[in-house]
Amino acid sequence: MSLIIHGIAKIINIVLTLYTYVIIASVILSWVSADPSNPIIQLINRLTVPLYNKIRSYTNRWFGQLTVIDLSPFILLLLIYFLQIALVGNLFKLAGNIKF
Repeated sequence: MSLIIHGIAKIINIVLTLYTYVIIASVILSWVSADPSNPIIQLINRLTVPLYNKIRSYTNRWFGQLTVIDLSPFILLLLIYFLQIALVGNLFKLAGNIKF
């Protein structure tokens, strides 16, 4: 059982790390004029824009239109970091505490 939980924790950690790279790529692509018809750009946008919009709806309620820069990628990275510490870290601890 401990190996299964350990494996699940590793998979979740890998997925969250890969998604972090997608967010960083999205931020970098927002600084340049990328071709929106490029399939890679479309994939990155499909993976990030829905969550960005969800976060923007909350930040607009909290701050209105006062924010000069878009904080949604930063907030999403903080959420991923929190999940890696809280969820993945606790899963690793749980896997280590299970005795046969």
